[in-house]
Amino acid sequence: MSNQNYNTRQTLLAKIKNNHDEKSWEDFTYYYQQYIYNIVRKMNMGHHDAEDLVQTIMLKLWNKIPEFEYQPGKGAFRGWLCRITQNETKNYLRKKNKHFDRENEDKNKVMHESEYNVSLPEIEEISKKEWEVYVSNMAWRNIKDEF
Repeated sequence: MSNQNYNTRQTLLAKIKNNHDEKSWEDFTYYYQQYIYNIVRKMNMGHHDAEDLVQTIMLKLWNKIPEFEYQPGKGAFRGWLCRITQNETKNYLRKKNKHFDRENEDKNKVMHESEYNVSLPEIEEISKKEWEVYVSNMAWRNIKDEF
Protein backbone atom coordinates (compact mmCIF):
# COMPACT_ATOMS: atom_id res chain seq x y z
CA MET A 1 0.00 0.00 0.00
CA SER A 2 1.48 3.34 -0.96
CA ASN A 3 1.66 6.29 1.43
CA GLN A 4 -1.03 7.98 -0.67
CA ASN A 5 -3.54 5.37 0.53
CA TYR A 6 -2.89 6.46 4.11
CA ASN A 7 -3.87 10.09 3.48
CA THR A 8 -6.90 11.72 5.01
CA ARG A 9 -9.79 12.19 2.61
CA GLN A 10 -9.74 15.81 1.50
CA THR A 11 -13.49 15.71 0.88
CA LEU A 12 -14.14 14.76 4.50
CA LEU A 13 -11.89 17.58 5.72
CA ALA A 14 -13.76 20.05 3.52
CA LYS A 15 -17.14 18.83 4.81
CA ILE A 16 -16.27 18.94 8.51
CA LYS A 17 -15.25 22.59 8.28
CA ASN A 18 -18.97 23.18 8.54
CA ASN A 19 -19.55 22.40 12.23
CA HIS A 20 -23.23 21.90 11.53
CA ASP A 21 -22.78 19.03 9.07
CA GLU A 22 -23.66 16.24 11.49
CA LYS A 23 -23.21 13.38 9.01
CA SER A 24 -19.66 14.48 8.19
CA TRP A 25 -18.84 14.77 11.90
CA GLU A 26 -20.20 11.27 12.45
CA ASP A 27 -17.91 10.04 9.66
CA PHE A 28 -14.96 11.94 11.10
CA THR A 29 -15.65 10.52 14.56
CA TYR A 30 -15.96 7.02 13.12
CA TYR A 31 -12.55 7.30 11.42
CA TYR A 32 -10.60 9.29 14.00
CA GLN A 33 -11.90 8.84 17.54
CA GLN A 34 -10.42 5.36 18.05
CA TYR A 35 -7.24 6.42 16.26
CA ILE A 36 -6.80 9.36 18.66
CA TYR A 37 -7.51 7.04 21.59
CA ASN A 38 -4.77 4.69 20.36
CA ILE A 39 -2.26 7.54 20.16
CA VAL A 40 -3.14 8.81 23.63
CA ARG A 41 -2.79 5.32 25.09
CA LYS A 42 0.67 5.05 23.49
CA MET A 43 1.53 8.22 25.40
CA ASN A 44 1.18 6.18 28.63
CA MET A 45 -2.30 7.38 29.55
CA GLY A 46 -4.66 5.03 31.38
CA HIS A 47 -7.92 3.92 29.79
CA HIS A 48 -10.24 6.30 31.69
CA ASP A 49 -7.92 9.27 31.34
CA ALA A 50 -7.54 8.48 27.62
CA GLU A 51 -11.31 8.38 27.17
CA ASP A 52 -11.68 11.77 28.89
CA LEU A 53 -8.83 13.22 26.90
CA VAL A 54 -10.18 11.95 23.56
CA GLN A 55 -13.45 13.77 24.24
CA THR A 56 -11.50 16.95 24.97
CA ILE A 57 -9.46 16.53 21.79
CA MET A 58 -12.55 15.87 19.67
CA LEU A 59 -14.17 19.03 21.03
CA LYS A 60 -10.98 21.01 20.34
CA LEU A 61 -10.93 19.65 16.77
CA TRP A 62 -14.58 20.58 16.30
CA ASN A 63 -13.75 24.13 17.37
CA LYS A 64 -10.48 24.44 15.41
CA ILE A 65 -11.22 22.61 12.15
CA PRO A 66 -12.78 25.67 10.46
CA GLU A 67 -9.34 27.34 10.81
CA PHE A 68 -7.44 24.37 9.37
CA GLU A 69 -6.14 24.94 5.84
CA TYR A 70 -5.14 21.76 4.06
CA GLN A 71 -2.03 22.34 1.95
CA PRO A 72 -0.85 19.20 0.14
CA GLY A 73 2.91 18.87 0.16
CA LYS A 74 3.31 21.25 3.08
CA GLY A 75 2.02 18.98 5.82
CA ALA A 76 -0.45 16.23 6.54
CA PHE A 77 -3.67 16.63 8.47
CA ARG A 78 -2.38 14.01 10.89
CA GLY A 79 0.55 16.30 11.77
CA TRP A 80 -1.90 19.00 12.81
CA LEU A 81 -3.96 16.39 14.65
CA CYS A 82 -0.80 15.22 16.48
CA ARG A 83 0.02 18.75 17.64
CA ILE A 84 -3.48 19.18 19.03
CA THR A 85 -3.31 15.74 20.66
CA GLN A 86 0.07 16.48 22.21
CA ASN A 87 -0.92 19.94 23.45
CA GLU A 88 -4.21 18.75 24.93
CA THR A 89 -2.44 15.83 26.62
CA LYS A 90 0.05 18.22 28.24
CA ASN A 91 -2.78 20.54 29.34
CA TYR A 92 -4.72 17.60 30.76
CA LEU A 93 -1.70 16.40 32.75
CA ARG A 94 -0.95 19.90 34.05
CA LYS A 95 -4.52 20.26 35.32
CA LYS A 96 -4.48 16.79 36.82
CA ASN A 97 -1.15 17.45 38.55
CA LYS A 98 -2.41 20.77 40.00
CA HIS A 99 -5.50 19.04 41.34
CA PHE A 100 -3.38 16.21 42.75
CA ASP A 101 -0.98 18.69 44.38
CA ARG A 102 -3.79 20.59 46.09
CA GLU A 103 -5.23 17.40 47.54
CA ASN A 104 -1.89 15.91 48.54
CA GLU A 105 0.29 18.85 49.54
CA ASP A 106 2.35 16.77 52.00
CA LYS A 107 3.01 13.92 49.58
CA ASN A 108 5.32 13.72 46.61
CA LYS A 109 3.82 14.02 43.16
CA VAL A 110 3.03 10.60 41.79
CA MET A 111 2.49 11.73 38.27
CA HIS A 112 5.14 13.86 36.63
CA GLU A 113 4.44 15.57 33.33
CA SER A 114 7.92 14.59 32.15
CA GLU A 115 6.84 10.93 32.25
CA TYR A 116 4.25 11.75 29.61
CA ASN A 117 6.20 14.35 27.69
CA VAL A 118 6.39 12.93 24.19
CA SER A 119 8.21 15.21 21.79
CA LEU A 120 6.60 16.15 18.50
CA PRO A 121 8.82 13.87 16.38
CA GLU A 122 8.00 10.97 18.72
CA ILE A 123 4.28 11.61 18.58
CA GLU A 124 4.50 11.87 14.80
CA GLU A 125 6.20 8.46 14.73
CA ILE A 126 3.57 7.04 17.10
CA SER A 127 0.90 8.59 14.90
CA LYS A 128 2.35 7.15 11.69
CA LYS A 129 2.63 3.62 13.10
CA GLU A 130 -0.83 3.77 14.66
CA TRP A 131 -2.36 5.05 11.42
CA GLU A 132 -0.86 2.19 9.40
CA VAL A 133 -2.18 -0.38 11.89
CA TYR A 134 -5.51 1.41 12.19
CA VAL A 135 -6.12 1.64 8.44
CA SER A 136 -5.13 -2.01 7.98
CA ASN A 137 -7.53 -3.11 10.73
CA MET A 138 -10.36 -1.05 9.24
CA ALA A 139 -9.73 -2.57 5.81
CA TRP A 140 -9.75 -6.06 7.31
CA ARG A 141 -13.06 -5.40 9.12
CA ASN A 142 -14.56 -4.26 5.82
CA ILE A 143 -13.61 -7.41 3.92
CA LYS A 144 -13.37 -10.20 6.54
CA ASP A 145 -16.96 -11.40 6.02
CA GLU A 146 -16.17 -12.07 2.36
CA PHE A 147 -13.56 -14.67 3.26
